[in-house]
Amino acid sequence: MSEFYFKKPKIREIAKIVDTEEAILVKCHGDEFELQGDKTVISSFLNSLNGENTIDEIINDNKSSNFPENDIIEQLDLLDEFFLLEEGNIEEKSTHNGLKFITKIEDFYYKWQSEHGETTVATRILDGKASLNLITGWTFEYYYVTNRAHDCISPSISRAHGVFQDMLIDFFHEEYRHDKMIQKSLSTLGYKKEDLDNVLPLPYTAALANLLCKWAHTDLLSFYAALFIFEGTADEGNGYIDALTQYDLPKGYIKPQMTHNTINVEGDHGNVSRDFYSKIEHISLIEQQRVIKNMRILHETQLKAFEELITVYDTEGELKLRYFDDSLVKN
Repeated sequence: MSEFYFKKPKIREIAKIVDTEEAILVKCHGDEFELQGDKTVISSFLNSLNGENTIDEIINDNKSSNFPENDIIEQLDLLDEFFLLEEGNIEEKSTHNGLKFITKIEDFYYKWQSEHGETTVATRILDGKASLNLITGWTFEYYYVTNRAHDCISPSISRAHGVFQDMLIDFFHEEYRHDKMIQKSLSTLGYKKEDLDNVLPLPYTAALANLLCKWAHTDLLSFYAALFIFEGTADEGNGYIDALTQYDLPKGYIKPQMTHNTINVEGDHGNVSRDFYSKIEHISLIEQQRVIKNMRILHETQLKAFEELITVYDTEGELKLRYFDDSLVKN
């Protein structure tokens, strides 16, 4: 079982359990998750996720219904992977608890995503309908964000203390030089390091990186909260890598990005925000309001960045990158 964040898990309050003739579904964030197996057994299992039972108690409660321990753990992992669980082991008055708050942020973020729907970039890449120009342009923008990661994480280390500083140092080491992996992919398309250095990122790509860098300097709570948005989920990362195999790309293009994705998945980077917030016992309502507002700004900037990718890169003919004219400096 992967690291589990919730000591006494329960189904999120915003989720709905629907019992159909064929299966039991948990609906949330515009999606539905189907629990496999005997419906009587599944119902008993869901009833035990009441926020009062520990993992061991959930396992023991379901022994009589012949629900194997490994299957229970697998179901818990899947429910959590789809953001369907929250912590029940928190007193009612403790609305300021860090772990409770970050699950609230997750709910907001995936609600906003559900309201907007899949982006055109994601749809085209996943459906195998993206042009080579769009894939190349996306890779350049992705390179820029990973390249800026060092500028973002480093100042946060200097501002943090104790266990948070130790966690940020570990995170820095795990993220160190991921941009070189993306650089290898672009080299198979004929681009050299000087091309990467001289290409200007699109304005909204720069805005995304600048938001994260600003929060690293001035607002660690927003910085911690934003990390899971930048890292994405294992499902999103694996889906992107699988989608790339549909295209006629040069040999060696996919492997570096596959390595990058494997590091993120095995390092459970999609849960890095939870790692930080699980160490925070109290967040004031004013701070919560600020972080939620900032995450909404981040989400809307992210949507603009995806729209800009389509406008600029989804074109016919030669890809026109925005090169910086270094003659301006020499003159």
